[in-house]
Order: sequence, then C-alpha cells, then structure tokens
Amino acid sequence: MSGSLGPGTTGGIHRGVSQHTNGFYNVLSWYTLNALLGNFDHAGGLIKASTYKADGSKAGQPFKISEANGGLAPFGTSVIRHGEKYDKHTLFLRDGYPAKRNWYPLSSDVYQEIVPSIGDAYPYPAKALIWYMGSPDPSRTLACMIAFMLMRTRMRVTKGGQISIPAAIRHRWGTSTVVLDDQGGRIVIEPASDDPIATAEGALADELATVDVAHLRRAARDDERAAESRRIP
Repeated sequence: MSGSLGPGTTGGIHRGVSQHTNGFYNVLSWYTLNALLGNFDHAGGLIKASTYKADGSKAGQPFKISEANGGLAPFGTSVIRHGEKYDKHTLFLRDGYPAKRNWYPLSSDVYQEIVPSIGDAYPYPAKALIWYMGSPDPSRTLACMIAFMLMRTRMRVTKGGQISIPAAIRHRWGTSTVVLDDQGGRIVIEPASDDPIATAEGALADELATVDVAHLRRAARDDERAAESRRIP
C-alpha cells in the first residue's frame, strides 16, 4: 500500500462509535489504516475536522460560552468515574475492594455507564439528567431502564441492617409497621397493620371468641422488646 493511493482510497468512520468501551480501539484501527494508505491531509482523503467549537470560541461563532457571566466549571467526580483512579479516591477509603462499579482512569465519555451509574446511585444519586450528544429515545431497552429507575426508591442499608423509608411513602401507607418478605432474589416490603391482633380480632371474631386476646397482646409486646434488644446500635 502506497501513499499514492491516498486520493483514491479512504476508510471513513464516525467518531461516535468510540464512545463504546471497546470502540476507541475500533476507531484507532481505522485511523491507522488511513495513515498506512497516506490519506491524511489529502483532498478526498482524511482531514482534520473543522467544525464549530462547543465553547463558542471559534472565530465567527455568535456565542462565546466560555466567556459568559456566571458560568459554571465542572467539579468533583464524574458520575461515570472517568479520569480517576479508584485506589486514590476517598471512596476507596470508605468501601475498599471491590468497587461497586468499574472506574475508568484512562477513558472518558463512557456513555453506556451513565444511566446504570445513576440507577445504582454510584458514586452519588442524581435528580436530573440533561443529555448532550446522546439520547436514550432510540433505545427501547434504555428508555425502559430509565422508567424503571424513576419508579424505584434507592436507599442505603446501615451497618445495623436498617433502612429509612421516605416520609411520603410512610404517610401514604398510613402505618409505621411493615412486613418483610425474603423471596430469595429480592426483598419485598409491604405495609402492615400497627395492631395486627386488633385487625385479626375484627376479621376473625368468631374464630377468636375463645382466645385470650390480652395474652396475645402481651406476647406480641414481649417479642417486640426482644427484637429491639437484638438490634446492633
């Protein structure tokens, strides 16, 4: 393959596929092929992009965003954890190995990590998502994932095995008692009566006619006190 083939033979590729985890190397292989063919900076070959600049700094662009008043600069850790080493981060000091999700010290713009990371609230939760150069709309699977995330409430389990149910949910349930059902692959929490004995007494009046309800209440209170004493502070 000779450089003289440059004007007549070109391998074209759009950079968008490089956003995939392995896509960078696919794009690099095409650019390497063009370099071997001598296609760079030839008319009809591969040339450097001369499009607008996102910050508006190119001559002729109407808005220089980088010079706007009140502009905000990025800060903190990216939700996709790119450009940082996990073992050098404060989250490593807190969580140790293994990390909850992958970190990408040598990559950037790993688009497929955005929605799953927000779904896992890792390294932090998000209340809003503004897309730029990417949209989940064409992907039915991703759109369903986002809808499912919005229906769920994520919470952290403390070292004592406790969780905090949001006030809005507690008020809607109208109870301070729940039933926990371990179904193997998931845990289901359902509202329950604060006084299950009274509920049973009303629903099963005939069956409980000969039962000492006061004794049942005392036994239930004893069980609650025993459970409280076993809790880890």
